[in-house]
Amino acid sequence: DRLAETGSQVWMTGTDAALFDAVGAAVTRLHVENGVVTA
Repeated sequence: DRLAETGSQVWMTGTDAALFDAVGAAVTRLHVENGVVTA
């Protein structure tokens, strides 16, 4: 909620996608594997 309130662009990184479940659907998720980026 705090990040959304700022109106800013925020980049978050991690190795476990489940850690980002709380941010909901109002985000763009990108996955990088073997140098390939997918949305």
